[in-house]
Amino acid sequence: MYCLETVSGDTFPTLSSLDKPMEGRETTEDDPLPGQLSTSKTDENIEIIGKLIRGDRRLSNRGLAEITGTDKERIRQILHESFNMRKVCAKMLPKLVTHEQKESRTLTLIQAC
Repeated sequence: MYCLETVSGDTFPTLSSLDKPMEGRETTEDDPLPGQLSTSKTDENIEIIGKLIRGDRRLSNRGLAEITGTDKERIRQILHESFNMRKVCAKMLPKLVTHEQKESRTLTLIQAC
């Protein structure tokens, strides 16, 4: 206690005051940061990305980012959250693959080796 008093004077917080929520705050969520609003995850962008990926599943995140002008991480989030897709090599594929599709891909890989 002596060190805190010498550094900050009489205005340092007590342990009991640190346990209480901040006055005037109703949630513990972060406040939005000032500056540019996030406009890359709009319904319009989600629709455009959906059409592009359904037209050519070989498009990479980088390719989609260049076409739409959105950053690669936002593209990945949209594909993962909105379309339930994950990255397999360079292709985006649906997460749910049937047993027959798995066998077909396995046989193709075995034949290629």
